[in-house]
Amino acid sequence: MDDRGLGGPAGEFFAALATFWRFTAAQRARLATVVETALNTGWTPTELAAFTGGNTDGVRNPYAVLAARLSSAELPAHLVRPARPRWCGGCDERTRLLGFDGDAPRPCPRCRPARCR
Repeated sequence: MDDRGLGGPAGEFFAALATFWRFTAAQRARLATVVETALNTGWTPTELAAFTGGNTDGVRNPYAVLAARLSSAELPAHLVRPARPRWCGGCDERTRLLGFDGDAPRPCPRCRPARCR
């Protein structure tokens, strides 16, 4: 549990917002449910904080603004990009191509199996 009263991913979210947004423990507790809902759709705590916590100019009520930004009507669905498979060590690490520096590069069957079918 962090010093703001919440642990786990929700606590990480509020820690990432701490520079620009100030909330009471009660406000964090009330927002925790919507934060967790957003995190369960694929957002990471840092990404969610960057998306919802930007542009603090003219904000008079941080709690109300953040609650609105976290609402399902305002928050777009976050598409999770599938993780890359571990690098096999036999192909180019960045492109995952065999023969990358030659005349006939081709997808590595171990690192990019979907491309080799």
